[in-house]
Amino acid sequence: MRRLEAAEARQPADLPGSLQPGLTFVEYGPNIRTMKHPLNPLARQPLLPRHALWNEFLERLAGPEACNFRNDQWTCFGDLRFTQRLLRDMGMDEHSIEVSVAYLEDHGGYCDCEVVFNLGPRR
Repeated sequence: MRRLEAAEARQPADLPGSLQPGLTFVEYGPNIRTMKHPLNPLARQPLLPRHALWNEFLERLAGPEACNFRNDQWTCFGDLRFTQRLLRDMGMDEHSIEVSVAYLEDHGGYCDCEVVFNLGPRR
């Protein structure tokens, strides 16, 4: 299997069905496709507390699309799956995601809920 480069990636207009605007398909083999999120210009750097998207990230991580904190209950799988998915959805490239995750782990964020508890706003 070979991965098609960006120049060879097909645009959604070439494909039947509807997709979110700006997403492209990248083919990995004869029958394997994946959607590629457009990169956000603000997300070209790792997401650290001083980053412009930091508060949005924490709100989304604590909200219903991830940990879904409600009173004394929340969802956490003991890993960073929601964190990585949100960073991807926010348009970050893989290198920035890796650096961001390393920073979070170094500062007590070993799973999604610990990111909110240990790196979230101080009350």
